[in-house]
Amino acid sequence: MKTWITTSVAVAAWLASGCGEEPSAPGTGTGPSPIPAAERPAGPGATPEETFATARAALARNDHVAFLACLTRDCQEAICVFMLMGVSFSMRDHPEHRQEYEALLTRHGVAPASAADPFAATKDLPSFLHDLVAFAVDRLGRNPMDDSSRQEIGALRDVKVEGDSATGTVVTRREDGTSREEPVEFRRVGGAWAIRFEMK
Repeated sequence: MKTWITTSVAVAAWLASGCGEEPSAPGTGTGPSPIPAAERPAGPGATPEETFATARAALARNDHVAFLACLTRDCQEAICVFMLMGVSFSMRDHPEHRQEYEALLTRHGVAPASAADPFAATKDLPSFLHDLVAFAVDRLGRNPMDDSSRQEIGALRDVKVEGDSATGTVVTRREDGTSREEPVEFRRVGGAWAIRFEMK
């Protein structure tokens, strides 16, 4: 399961370093805006299989916001803190957008990246990620959802449910015809199943 998060960690590193596709001219758009109701990510499903399918489809189309919505809260925070650190680092070169950036954090109840728990007051992390990415594209001229991070995810097998926890195996076929197997965990939260993994 740890290879699933490689793209999200790489995204944060990409933001911090300024690497990736040729940046567009910053400050030419309309800035971040809320996710329209019709476009909000589906999030966790009624079964582990349903959640996995939603997450797999999200990564296939390079939609990290929809993927984030399928994860447990602690996993969402782990990914968002990498993103937050990357953008915060980049802000050193864009002091002219500091006020707007701080307003974005305030709007979502996000504390500075250096805080012990920057998301303690944040209710909707997928919406925060959406706005943070929009800010990065529009004001910093960098697109963290570049197609270069897209990857294929394998099939879910052998799902076993025990109470509010479930486990399974993700089987991915390699180009040489062999298979790679990785464990995946799920937690039932509020009646829906979310994916959980250890960030290492």
